[in-house]
Amino acid sequence: MSTPLTQEQVGARYAIASEPVLVNNGELVRVAVSVTNSGKVAINSKGTLPVNLAISLVDDSGNVSNRDFLRAPLPAEGIPAGGSAEVVADVPSQAVIGKTLRFGLVQESVAWYSDFKVDSLDYGPLTSCQDQGKETVCGAGGKPLATR
Repeated sequence: MSTPLTQEQVGARYAIASEPVLVNNGELVRVAVSVTNSGKVAINSKGTLPVNLAISLVDDSGNVSNRDFLRAPLPAEGIPAGGSAEVVADVPSQAVIGKTLRFGLVQESVAWYSDFKVDSLDYGPLTSCQDQGKETVCGAGGKPLATR
């Protein structure tokens, strides 16, 4: 993308596509987010003003503690207006303990979709817990995350 998007052009809905899992020996939490482009134009992560899925960290008081924590690119083909795609983000497990993950689109160097009144999606908090005597990560429901 090489043209700044306007509030009239953007729109999005988000959902957790499947329960997050631990990967890479528990070092990463893999989260798959379904992103629906309810805007009027196709979006992609290419060009000088790409659109990415941003992951921010929210503390237990509801304050954003790291707005620019991580970015996940959209699929190579992008997401057409009215279309949906699954975007996968791998986040360092130790960095997110005690935090809630906030997902939302951002057009780099232009604007966050939330600035255009598009609701973001929160998942969490992620916590440290025990599973069969072993330290692990529990998801939003307090259950240990599966390992892949």
